[in-house]
Amino acid sequence: MSIPIVNVYFFGEIEKMTTSTLMKKLSMATVGAAVVALGAVDSAQAFGFTGAYAPSNWTLSNNYTNGYVDTSNAPSSISIIGGEDGESGYGRTTYTTTALIGGLLSFNWSYGTADENPFYDPFSFVLNGAFTQLTNSSGPNGQSGAFSTTLAQGDIFGFGIDTVDNFSGSATATISDLATPVPEPVSTLGMLIGAGAMLKRKQQQKAKEKA
Repeated sequence: MSIPIVNVYFFGEIEKMTTSTLMKKLSMATVGAAVVALGAVDSAQAFGFTGAYAPSNWTLSNNYTNGYVDTSNAPSSISIIGGEDGESGYGRTTYTTTALIGGLLSFNWSYGTADENPFYDPFSFVLNGAFTQLTNSSGPNGQSGAFSTTLAQGDIFGFGIDTVDNFSGSATATISDLATPVPEPVSTLGMLIGAGAMLKRKQQQKAKEKA
């Protein structure tokens, strides 16, 4: 059976050693510090509407309208379609989820409206109930752009389309190239050190019992 070899960073130098040698070199204090450091949760990036950010983990909400979301192109993209119920006046459609961890969020968007102009159906980024309009109300009926921001763990974020009049044509916004923060995977070395720490404690306990 082969013995695992790991690369270990010791004070500016990389040293190759077997896992058993690594355990001998690390004192209990060093092991504990290493486990804490490696166990700290850093953020990585996930791409697309998948995993923790798959469509099943998002919530569609309508206030005084009948908008909906098309997820048929997920995980590459999703489209949010604003409402047009013909009778409610102002309405709002949102599609939101919860940030698994803090970190960078970014996406591209493209927008089109069948209404007279974008003023009647603006598209926005939503963060904890606050709306940041991304479309230009005085711009063309077809628009596009890119957006990025930093999220905190537990933030409620997503997308929204308002309808000023609920008739004369709805708007559609397609969100693509979504990049979301996810926890960094625990390293193999971290797991080896954790297992080594438990083994070392058992060896010390046996030594005490013999004494």
